[in-house]
Amino acid sequence: MMVALLALIIILAINSMMLSNAGEGLSFYLVPDFGKVKDVGLGKVITSAMSQAFFTLGLGIASMEIFGSYMNKDRTLYGEAVQICALDTFVAIVAGLIIFPACFSFGVQPDQGPALIFVTLPNVFVNMTGGRIWGTLFFLFMTFASFSTVIAVFENLVAFLTDTFGMSRTKASIINWNYYVLCVSAVYFRIQ
Repeated sequence: MMVALLALIIILAINSMMLSNAGEGLSFYLVPDFGKVKDVGLGKVITSAMSQAFFTLGLGIASMEIFGSYMNKDRTLYGEAVQICALDTFVAIVAGLIIFPACFSFGVQPDQGPALIFVTLPNVFVNMTGGRIWGTLFFLFMTFASFSTVIAVFENLVAFLTDTFGMSRTKASIINWNYYVLCVSAVYFRIQ
């Protein structure tokens, strides 16, 4: 599933770079503006970049440590870390090649943050041949990718419960699922 998502984002990047005004978006994305770095402050830029790296790689919740404990002897921690960092960086760069050319092609402000994916990509899909199919596939694959993230976060809780209290993985997973439903319900009813 992840390989299909990766192939799809490469196709979307190629399509996005062929849009009108894509050059402006590529320039905005790839040409550094050191004046803005000076305005914001180098320390703030570095802190923001490090925060993004820690969030993206799941370092703050110990995901890498827990998954590392499951590695077999054929793999090295260094090799896995290099692969994860390289793939994460590649996907982030390609995602930018989708989003920013599309922003400038469709007149969307590029400073909307993470919600930008739900603003610009529908415009990209509408203007693609077979856009409904591509859009459906993309958001379906993104849903599965988000589930893999949820599973990774839950693995921390499952590992904690099995190691600390000697629970079975099944029982720990059921407790996690109930906790998830409780949290989602609380958020849902708070919004209502």
